[in-house]
Amino acid sequence: MRDGGYRALEELRNAGAAGAIGLGVNETESVLEATKEFPLDYTLLSHAPLNRAFAELQRRNVSIIAAGVFNSGVLAAGARAAAPAYDYRIAPSDVVERVRRVEAICDHHRVALPAAAVQFVYAHPAVSVVLLGAENPAEVEHDLAALSVRIPGAFWSKLKQEGIIPEAAPTIPLERSDISGEP
Repeated sequence: MRDGGYRALEELRNAGAAGAIGLGVNETESVLEATKEFPLDYTLLSHAPLNRAFAELQRRNVSIIAAGVFNSGVLAAGARAAAPAYDYRIAPSDVVERVRRVEAICDHHRVALPAAAVQFVYAHPAVSVVLLGAENPAEVEHDLAALSVRIPGAFWSKLKQEGIIPEAAPTIPLERSDISGEP
């Protein structure tokens, strides 16, 4: 891929004919094939990009559009759902248990799990956009609320203390003016 289409796109970007190059996938392996450098799954349950990927992407001025912040549903519906989905399959028991631990902290701090999932990803400065799907206007409103609700610092501290998210994970959302329902 490096010698083919990607190289041509990179040349167009370097010439100013394209503002950005995107890769729309839902699997880390596809990104690895394209970049040959690092995984990008980043959610409350997956933190691999913190090890080096996000720093390298920021160094290269590459922005991340995060589109899988709910891990196929388990971080939206929670472990209490009838059949929680994780990476397009029924969530394995270890994932369900991790989600239960997050939910217990959410309950204690009165934080909605979807809000925590969205804001965790959006707090990282390498992430420029969080793309959330919606089937109707009510879901759009729900998504906007997940981004705009204030989550107490004690919530994030507890997730770190319990080892659910890494200590190095940014958790204080940047002041962003682009949170809106406008396209």
